[in-house]
Amino acid sequence: MNRFNFSLRKKLIWSALLCFLLPLGGIYLMTNYLTKDLLLERAVTSSEDGLRAIQSEVNSVMDQTLEISNVALMNSEIRQQIQWGQKKKGSLEENDDYHLNYSRLIRMLDELLRQYDDFYVTILGKNDFTYTNYSYSDFNPYKLYSQSWFEQLNHTPAFSTYWVGLQPNYYDGAGRRDPM
Repeated sequence: MNRFNFSLRKKLIWSALLCFLLPLGGIYLMTNYLTKDLLLERAVTSSEDGLRAIQSEVNSVMDQTLEISNVALMNSEIRQQIQWGQKKKGSLEENDDYHLNYSRLIRMLDELLRQYDDFYVTILGKNDFTYTNYSYSDFNPYKLYSQSWFEQLNHTPAFSTYWVGLQPNYYDGAGRRDPM
């Protein structure tokens, strides 16, 4: 006695289903496996490309920041004007020479930093010398003197860099200029 005694019709239906479903299942499993690997590879490639773009942008910002710093620190005319102002300001603040040299220094800094429109530059010197390429109404640079890290700058050698780490954005004027 054969328990699986199928009619010809049932045998044809089962054969058709097996000939159709078995390859379909195999194709589905193979496609799923290969697609998963392909999607993973594309996601990794896309993430790596994004990280390279971000790294390039950060490197560009750091290079431009270093360039701005070098312009301000290494330009002999600017250094001479700043040092003259620091030596003379205490006794000759009302003197026309001081104001003339101060305005000349500001004009030189404005011309040198004009190409860096995306950067907000603050130069703080001794005897309350301050230069900014933004409005004091957007941020008062004298607030930097009260920061906890500012005292460490007095102990840093000249022409050295002191990394203050991640800081909040002090300047709030950028949101007003670019509403997006």
